Amino acid sequence: MKIKTDFYPFEPIWDNRHFLFQSVGKKGIFNMLVMLESKEELNRYNLALCVLQEGKLRDDVVTNNGDFSKILMTVAVCLEVFFGKLPNAVVEIAASDEKRLRVYNGIFQRKHLEILLNFVVKGVLDERKELYHPDNFYHKFEIQRRKA
Repeated sequence: MKIKTDFYPFEPIWDNRHFLFQSVGKKGIFNMLVMLESKEELNRYNLALCVLQEGKLRDDVVTNNGDFSKILMTVAVCLEVFFGKLPNAVVEIAASDEKRLRVYNGIFQRKHLEILLNFVVKGVLDERKELYHPDNFYHKFEIQRRKA
């Protein structure tokens, strides 16, 4: 994957399924954790991005730190490392609220050509899965590393 945008340095922990980094911006420094949590199904993982705040993991914090693109690229690079270790994994991306769902759909719409170079993306509408199409608004996403 060719990285066109800057990303934060990160530290892989716990078998390359958790990645720790710091968001540095106009609101200060935030300790961030990208987590790929194993689901009950074999080779399926849920992606979460959390803020470490007062010793707790928070997925409901909006930092407004002015570094959204850099955080997004950091998550993408963490996924590359993860898929390097588990190339057959499927990663699910679901939003915790409607606002984040709109953000996720917007990211996939704007970056879909770049994303599809390296990943196979499926969108989930209700319980129906389909290959990603930028004109659709999805409730959840599934990504896999594209086979060479």
